[in-house]
Amino acid sequence: MDVEKHNLAQIELLNQRGGRALSIVDLIKDGSITAEMAAFCWLTLQAGESFITGAVPGGVGKTTLMAALLSFLPPEERIVTVSDRRVIDNAISRPVEPPVTYLAHEIGSGAWFAYIWGRDARDFFRLSAGGARCVSCIHADTPLQSWEALSGLGVGEEDFRRISLQLYMVADRTGRGVRRRVRSLCHFTGGAHRPIYEWDGADDRFHRLLGRDELCKLAAEKLGATPQMADRLWRTRQGELQRWQGEGVSHIEDVRRRVLRTYSS
Repeated sequence: MDVEKHNLAQIELLNQRGGRALSIVDLIKDGSITAEMAAFCWLTLQAGESFITGAVPGGVGKTTLMAALLSFLPPEERIVTVSDRRVIDNAISRPVEPPVTYLAHEIGSGAWFAYIWGRDARDFFRLSAGGARCVSCIHADTPLQSWEALSGLGVGEEDFRRISLQLYMVADRTGRGVRRRVRSLCHFTGGAHRPIYEWDGADDRFHRLLGRDELCKLAAEKLGATPQMADRLWRTRQGELQRWQGEGVSHIEDVRRRVLRTYSS
């Protein structure tokens, strides 16, 4: 199997807008997320962490953000879309050797492609205990709301904690149209999911809530590196994203090719 072709096809299935899928560089350019925040997400995905994106209303951009972040997956990590219950059953009975990402399009009760609910959601997140990455999106605005929804479906506390990266979207209307932003970027640290970046709508700016040294220590622990190495890697990743934006890179396929080259350099 050509893993990269397969993965791009799975990401394209998330495209609900029509037209081309938006990349992480598009979202940085649009102001939905900063290059610094995106580079931190890149480090967490490089370390194998699971993530969810969330927003209570529909149409805010949580699926678009989820798809864009999948371009940061390490090389040869295959995306397995949970198209029905049989995918989960096969993963339980015949686990795939990591690296693998199990992708559910949404935590929702509708009878739509790759939506999961109830027992399926519970067993989906259990897959992370075996070393797999779990990725989905949810109608929630905070980690607490996500926990209340998922625990109500039977998801255990340890499984929820392994969804270490959580990003929540918001949208409002301005004179220039709809403005979509990452309301908060949260990470599991200190025994809870804590916001490490928050968006201030009054001045349309993102504020980092934890010191860079603390975040470098957190990233280093996940990556098996020193804080100094994590800091250099974070700055390098951020610089790459800014450079790609300056070069006019936009298509998700082009971003993915450059991500792979960065991994190999």
